Amino acid sequence: MADPRVGYHQGAFGRRLVDLADERPALMDKAGLDVQVLSLITPALHDLGSQSVELAAHQ
Repeated sequence: MADPRVGYHQGAFGRRLVDLADERPALMDKAGLDVQVLSLITPALHDLGSQSVELAAHQ
């Protein structure tokens, strides 16, 4: 059975999630945003296998 959370990492949405330097600042400027908060959260850890538990515990 496929992990349904993987769908969130596809297409334009997934590309924007990982883009911290190119497209995102331009989109922020267009939207009038000056600050972004980057946070490592549980859904971002599900692809890391056994490392995910340790990383989540130390955040």
